[in-house]
Amino acid sequence: MKKTNQNDTIIAPLTPSVGGSVSLLRISGPKAVSFAEKVFSKKNISQREGGRFFFGNLQDEQGKLIDEVVLLFFKAPNSYTGEDIIEINSHANPFVVDTIFQLFLRLGCRPAEPGEFSKRAFLNGKMDLVQAEAVADLIAAKSQTGVQNSLFHLKGKLSEKIIKIKEKIIQITSFLELDLDFSEEEIDIISAQKASALIDETEQEIAQLLTTYEHGKIITRGIDVLITGRPNVGKSSLMNALLGENRVIVSDTPGTTRDIIHEQTLIQNTQVRFLDSAGIHLTDNSIEAEGIGRAREFFVKADIILLVLDISEEIQREDENLIKLLSGSYKEKTILTVNKTDKTETKQLEKRIKNKLSNTVFVSAKTQENIDLLKEQIIRLASGTQPEKADEILITNQRQFNYLSLTKKALQKAKQSLEQGVGFEFVSLDMRAATNYLSEITGEITTDDLLNNLFSNFCIGK
Repeated sequence: MKKTNQNDTIIAPLTPSVGGSVSLLRISGPKAVSFAEKVFSKKNISQREGGRFFFGNLQDEQGKLIDEVVLLFFKAPNSYTGEDIIEINSHANPFVVDTIFQLFLRLGCRPAEPGEFSKRAFLNGKMDLVQAEAVADLIAAKSQTGVQNSLFHLKGKLSEKIIKIKEKIIQITSFLELDLDFSEEEIDIISAQKASALIDETEQEIAQLLTTYEHGKIITRGIDVLITGRPNVGKSSLMNALLGENRVIVSDTPGTTRDIIHEQTLIQNTQVRFLDSAGIHLTDNSIEAEGIGRAREFFVKADIILLVLDISEEIQREDENLIKLLSGSYKEKTILTVNKTDKTETKQLEKRIKNKLSNTVFVSAKTQENIDLLKEQIIRLASGTQPEKADEILITNQRQFNYLSLTKKALQKAKQSLEQGVGFEFVSLDMRAATNYLSEITGEITTDDLLNNLFSNFCIGK
């Protein structure tokens, strides 16, 4: 987001330009009401109470009718941005919407930058930075849990938790600095042992928040599941079975899938994106080799890897190589998916597959056997083994995670200094650093570059 004049009156659509029957345009700024009064049939809007609807005609500068609209007035400071806001509900015809938009540009509005409404809300004290980020997370959430967690953040639950932690750190710091003030009088305000214990308690609270991050990412952006294995083991059939419909071409010819194919579905109210990869094997075909290379890249990027084996055949060298590869660095996120159980006896299979990977599911893509079990395993593995609490606050944002990690490190350094007998004045510096890191999370300490980068990732209407 480029540097903009916060005294400008801005306008942006809140609804898509195509589709639907009603369109909504938002105008925010010091001249929002005066501009609206120039072209709306109802006058003296500024003299009315905020939060009121007005029905009337919208006309251009020459008095030509543009549309019948419903106008909603929010009076500063009781609005989303903290400024006067006019929202215009018109018919959703794109010609009508564009005519209204161009009319207000001629009157003196300028188009809002991405995220500028939320940026103004932050700058005007209507929300802190955590709440502002929650707006974007709420829109992008890929699960019902993600929506709920974003609402918790938007209501200030995470901010409250961070503020309480910061207050504890400030209190410990004040004891340390007060002890320094009375050091000449030989009055002990707090002992190093007591300070260390208090810092440890606070550090544990932060550590608990940090443990929620992996699950937080999943509920916000969904789960990426890579389906991989050697050619012709039934990867495409498995993907179709997981999706519940035939979306991928299935063929007995090895190498049919030569690129990453992705489709998404909902499992337990969580968006899951399945990626069907090229079969991995040694090949002289340059096109297949490119697809195989991409599949390897997704080993790193994927949240879950389904390594598919064809149990109706003997385990081949390519299977063993993949098992060896994935049982190393990728073991915790790999599910050995043993396919085509409809073709042979399961008891014989278990002996051949035993101890290959700890997470193993026997399925038949053809008959749908254990497909639901595999879905459950995907969600369980992606979400972690800890049971989800209804009121748990999860960290979903990389920026917040980074600053919490820095806070934890600063507290660990302060605790280590106390244990080594370092003077309280040096311990206090680490404690103040921890406080500043937490202030960065909520936006009490921030920079223009950070704000511009953060809000530029929002959609135009927010």
